[in-house]
Amino acid sequence: MSEAISSIDKVHGTRKGKLVFGAIELIASYLVVSRAIDTGSLWEWLIGALLFIGAVNNFLKSIFHRNGGAKKDAKGRAKRK
Repeated sequence: MSEAISSIDKVHGTRKGKLVFGAIELIASYLVVSRAIDTGSLWEWLIGALLFIGAVNNFLKSIFHRNGGAKKDAKGRAKRK
């Protein structure tokens, strides 16, 4: 079980993995919100909103992906050693 979770975590750490997870979350949010419109359930609206936020988060992280690089402080300046 732990190996499966660690392999999923490795895939999710890559740019392509974030795009795939974002697409899956976007599809899931569409399906849940479609059902929420039909039933009027607030819980389904909440779950759909959370899935949509997760999808946007994954898409933004895949676009602005950093591979290591210099460590920066809160103002975006490179830290000195």
